[in-house]
Amino acid sequence: MFILPTTMETIKVEFPEINNWLKVIQENFIGKEIDDSKVSVFYTYGFFVPKSKNLYPGYPTHLELLFPERLELELSKLRIDVHLIYGKFAIKNRINAPVKSVVDLVTELTKIKMTLETEYTEDQNVKNSIPPFNSDIKIKIVKDGEEVNLNEDKEELNLNTILDKISNTGMESLTPEEKEFLNNISREI
Repeated sequence: MFILPTTMETIKVEFPEINNWLKVIQENFIGKEIDDSKVSVFYTYGFFVPKSKNLYPGYPTHLELLFPERLELELSKLRIDVHLIYGKFAIKNRINAPVKSVVDLVTELTKIKMTLETEYTEDQNVKNSIPPFNSDIKIKIVKDGEEVNLNEDKEELNLNTILDKISNTGMESLTPEEKEFLNNISREI
């Protein structure tokens, strides 16, 4: 399960039932108005995966799906719970309909997963179907101990940068693009 913090303002829009929860606590337990600033709310979510090995007979594997179909598949497996904590009271419930903030995050995570998968499958149709990343959603990705910014274009290959990388981490750390760049430079010399 993953945790997604949210605010009272957002959750009251995305999950209006929360107002009934607050009313029940107020009327049945504390007898006074609840101060929203003392209420903690968050979502937890995870993905339900059927146990059958043949999940979708006659259907392409998830690696072959274009982005719209892949996102639909990922969202179909999504399970979301909403949590409210006020003092000693804690309430949790499963939400039957997706909420925007979780769907937005899962959409970006699906783009990331597909981007990483296409590095290995080299499927250009799938890669081209992935929309640009939403820069309003902040997700940190760490690859080989360094933070990767998926919202920026790859920097242009530079001989000095590649030589520094070889010096620091060895030839085996080079990407195929960097190795090809070095081969092209050596042919020119």
